[in-house]
Amino acid sequence: MDCVEHVTSDADILPCKSDVILSKTSSANFTPGTKPLLASHRRLLCMNVKQTNMLRVLNRHGKHNDTSIKAAAVTNLVSTERITGHPTLFYAVGGKDLAIICPTTQANGDISVSLVESRLEEEGYASTAGEPQRLYVLGQHNVMEVEESTGVVKGRIPLTPKTTVKYPVMDYHQAAQLLLAPAKSTHLDLISTRTRKSVLGRVWEPHEDTVPTFACFFQHHSFSEESGKELLIVTAAHGNCEICFWAYQSDTQKFVLKQQLNLSFRDQPKEEYDISVTADEEYITLCSRTRPYAVVIETHHSLFKAFRVTSWRMAGPALCSTTSVGKVTESAQSKSVSYELFITIRTDTGFVQSMPNSSRLAGGSNLSVSKADSVGNWFPFMAAGSAGAAHDALVASPGAALTPITAVSSSVVGDLKTSSMSETVVASIVRSQAQKFCDQIKVVDADLVHMQKRASDTMRLLQDSRHRTEAQNSGRNFAIRNRARLEKNASTAPSPTSTKPASPPASCDVARSADDEYGVLTAGERELVLSIRNFVQELQGGSAAAASAALKALLSKQLRHSVERAANEAGKLEIPSYATGDLNTLQSVQDYRRVVNASITRIGAAVKRFHELNRTTVEASSGQTARCLAEAQSFHEKLSSALRAMKEEVGEVKVALTQCQLSGKAAGEAAAPPSPDVILSLAVEQAKSEDWKGALATILAPSDPSLLLTFLESEVCQDQQAVLTSPKTLTLPLFLSICLQLTFEMPLQAGAVPLRLQHLSDFYVEWDDALRTIRVQAQKDPQQASIFSLVKRELSTVLEALETVPREQLDRKSRNKERLVHKLISQLITDE
Repeated sequence: MDCVEHVTSDADILPCKSDVILSKTSSANFTPGTKPLLASHRRLLCMNVKQTNMLRVLNRHGKHNDTSIKAAAVTNLVSTERITGHPTLFYAVGGKDLAIICPTTQANGDISVSLVESRLEEEGYASTAGEPQRLYVLGQHNVMEVEESTGVVKGRIPLTPKTTVKYPVMDYHQAAQLLLAPAKSTHLDLISTRTRKSVLGRVWEPHEDTVPTFACFFQHHSFSEESGKELLIVTAAHGNCEICFWAYQSDTQKFVLKQQLNLSFRDQPKEEYDISVTADEEYITLCSRTRPYAVVIETHHSLFKAFRVTSWRMAGPALCSTTSVGKVTESAQSKSVSYELFITIRTDTGFVQSMPNSSRLAGGSNLSVSKADSVGNWFPFMAAGSAGAAHDALVASPGAALTPITAVSSSVVGDLKTSSMSETVVASIVRSQAQKFCDQIKVVDADLVHMQKRASDTMRLLQDSRHRTEAQNSGRNFAIRNRARLEKNASTAPSPTSTKPASPPASCDVARSADDEYGVLTAGERELVLSIRNFVQELQGGSAAAASAALKALLSKQLRHSVERAANEAGKLEIPSYATGDLNTLQSVQDYRRVVNASITRIGAAVKRFHELNRTTVEASSGQTARCLAEAQSFHEKLSSALRAMKEEVGEVKVALTQCQLSGKAAGEAAAPPSPDVILSLAVEQAKSEDWKGALATILAPSDPSLLLTFLESEVCQDQQAVLTSPKTLTLPLFLSICLQLTFEMPLQAGAVPLRLQHLSDFYVEWDDALRTIRVQAQKDPQQASIFSLVKRELSTVLEALETVPREQLDRKSRNKERLVHKLISQLITDE
């Protein structure tokens, strides 16, 4: 898991390539309970205006349509752009009212709106498109399943008990058929629309003790280095400043955090953004609500994480915003088409659409992973006393609390969480931190050894001093005894006149023993010698106790200061990241390693025996599995190709059957062919019953361009123009037949040329991407190559008919339509 910090400053904000004011309107009527809202669907924008119950649909040409709804105020507004294959719709929720808005662009560029409104059973907070003709509305206690055509609630999916909905957090995954909805207070839940129950064993908390403010699935962008079996989710919290990229593994029901991105502004710790995601899921845009700038996050091309973050200057702080990607041409005559990012925001004065500079938007990654050192968290006194600005900045950084060891510690104490990291990452983190602790212990141990050496030297000095004192005392005593003996011998030498001495008195018995040892001394000398002897005996008896007491006092005074000084010195050391700890010096560690090595040896021998027994079976099974997979892949490719061919053939057969039916009716009646009014009414009835292929086959059978134009101008075709021109509605032969009839003998009907060009442009612009896809597949599949050759032949006929049109007789709009179709067909058939 990567933790990335991105701080925006005034110097980092880039100017946009262009800023276009769409409309000027005041935001004075909005309150905290009634907020401005904005949603986009390709070329259309939908927003609320001054009147809280009025919604406006605006296109890029400046034309708009205002529609009033029953809701007093709109609290949530979304579009169906991110749902593949869904028609162009906007969902507006306000209180217990739901409004479904279906805009349609007329031939003259005007916008018409069809509205479906209904009353919900409980207050709605958010909505999202689901299965075809279905949408889901988030309520207080349930998720309501609503039918799009009527707005009737068809079912209810209960939320997790004790759920409090605070933000419009809701999304739908098409492939997995799962709903992402709030749960409890700070959690999210995945609910299956098939079983109407949660697929999680316990609800999921993406941001610890924080309510998610945004969450959505990433289901359209293909990340090549991801497994493809995981559900990719982006969540946000703390005013959308904290963004997390999650991967949900359905087999283990675990959420893996791929990356966490923290956004902030310099000297502004509490920032708030309005977040939106493009339909192709390549960009995440966050527009500041307090400052005039926006942060654009470009997702990685092959990994599910952020790749590049840039900041762009906006026209003002954003009250609401939306993001889209559209085609841009340098001029009307230019053939080059580029895709640009558009950021539309609402400020205090109106709506502004900005286009960042694509050359500065793209580039290499400018994100660096910020990993804090948890050793500083466990040794605060070391962090406080450490030197170096880099170390201080690392310990004091906001990401210090987001160290990987936090998740490991919570798992050790028993707090099991589904959002765990992989065992390899956890093992590497624990190993590196254990090595750092080993280095710290070795430094402290070295200081203790040094202190012990100093204490030993001090004790040796004390012992030497004691022995020296004892030797001096012994020498002094010997000198005293020797001198006394010499004086005694000198005084008792025999003489001729000497007489026998008298008997000594009884009072001298006590001093006789001393006289025997020290010789004949006077009373003063004996008293002095006895006092010296007593003093020496006292010193000899108390020297050991005195030395021990002195040593204890010295150690108690110096040991504590030495340990603290050693710890402080160790804290100032810079520990390299590649340092390896060695605990083998401890006897217990050596014993433990011997036991572990013996166990590993036994386990390895057992595994080796088991491997030898099962290796043959595994190899045979692996080979058979590989062959089966290859055969299955080959069969799948053949089946897909056959299905595509069958679909094309079925479409052609339907057209042929329709033409045969008309021919049979004409032959059976043995009369003149049916009148154009009869054919037109039959085609309109088929169109109303949503049989578009049959209706177009009926109207194309007489080969009358005027009849085709009358049908295309009918009310049912105008209301369902987006469905009629979609490649998912028509077959390729029908599309080519329409193009040929619209350009057949065009110069002969000068009055109908603008209308023909209008319809031809509507059909071909919608089919352009599908035709380019056929051209790409034609390079790989021979069958697709034959189909593309047919397309080129028919479109060449259309191109020749367009070249015969007198452009000088057309108005400006018709000339632009003719140039656009001519350019697109030329690019297609010339393989540009």
